[in-house]
Formats: sequence, C-alpha cells, structure tokens
Amino acid sequence: MKKILSLLCLLGVAMLQGQNLKNNVKDGNTLYNQGKYDEAEVKYRQAMAEENNKSDSRWEFNLGDALYKQERYEEAAEQFAKVANQTENEALKAQALHNLGNALVKQEKLKEAVAAYKNSLRLNPNDEETRANLTNSLRKMQQQQKQEQKEKENDLKPSEYAKQLKAKCDALVRNHRFAQAFGLMQAGLKKDETVAYYQSFIKKLQDVVEIESQ
Repeated sequence: MKKILSLLCLLGVAMLQGQNLKNNVKDGNTLYNQGKYDEAEVKYRQAMAEENNKSDSRWEFNLGDALYKQERYEEAAEQFAKVANQTENEALKAQALHNLGNALVKQEKLKEAVAAYKNSLRLNPNDEETRANLTNSLRKMQQQQKQEQKEKENDLKPSEYAKQLKAKCDALVRNHRFAQAFGLMQAGLKKDETVAYYQSFIKKLQDVVEIESQ
C-alpha cells in the first residue's frame, strides 16, 4: 500500500495554499497516522472543499488511503482511479494505480487488479512491491480459474459417448499416441459438451503434445 506520508514527501508541503488548507491536511495526516481513518477522511474532504470544489489529485489520493483503511474498498478504488486518470504526475499516477490494484484485489476483482498493477509498472518498472503484488494476483487468478474449471467439471455428467471417447483415448495414451488422443478429445468437445468433464485430461494431453512438438 502506497501511503500518504510518502506522497507528501514527493509533492512537498510547500505546495499547500491557505492556512485552513494546511491545517486540514496536517490534521488529516496526523489522524491517519493515529489510525483514526474516519476522522482523517473528514479532514481530507475539508481540504478538498478549501480548493473551492476544484478536484486536486493530492487530496483525492489522501482520501483514497483513508477509505481503504476503513475497508471501503469500492470507494477507495474509485478515488485511486480518479487520481490515475486526472494527474499528469507520473510518480503519483503509478502510486495511485498500485493502490487501485490493492483495492481491486480486496474486492476479488483480480483481472482488473492485474491490469492496474501492469499499468503502474509501465510508469515505474523498478517498483518491486508492485511487481510482487502483480505476481501474487496472477497466481490467485490462476487458482481461481482452476477452481472454477473444477466446479464446472463436477457439475457435468459425461454421456455414454463421452465415456467411450475417453476410454478410446486412454488406449491411445497407453500406446504413446498423444497427439491423436488430443485430436479426438478436441473433436469430441464440438460434438458433445459433456466431454468437458475430462478437461483436466485434455489439458494434460495438450501439454504433452506441445512438448513433443518442440
């Protein structure tokens, strides 16, 4: 999680305009560091209001952090996406995309999170934290896909045609005729959807055929 303190170091307190604005941001950061994220949210919104309702990426980012810490991940994601879309500062955009990815992961939106992490790395290729989060999200997404496929297979009941086709392909495999078995199973999928019950078997055949073709 890219936190607000690093952001302020990046942008500089000197950029703050107006005493009320300074106080609200300072109080917001203090409350944030004390773990009072709901109160910090109020201060950040007040800081944004001091800008005469003009959107400021700095306060949008701060607000996103406070929302994230309150486990309001959907709202946090909206804030980080807004920052990423409106700022011209590449360092800030990269941080916002990183945090967007984190908020999306919390919502189990892994595909969208992977996209956010990749976009962040395009701006900051040396960010190892983002790279690690991307790797973890890809792993989770693969596990999720495998689980979904397993559940799908369990819901299917193979027809007699599918059972006979599998038995025929088992015989081909015993004779090391993997490519032929794979071709038959692929053709069977087009004829009978219950052949998908043997999707794991088909995937193993595909892997073997690809290795043999190298």
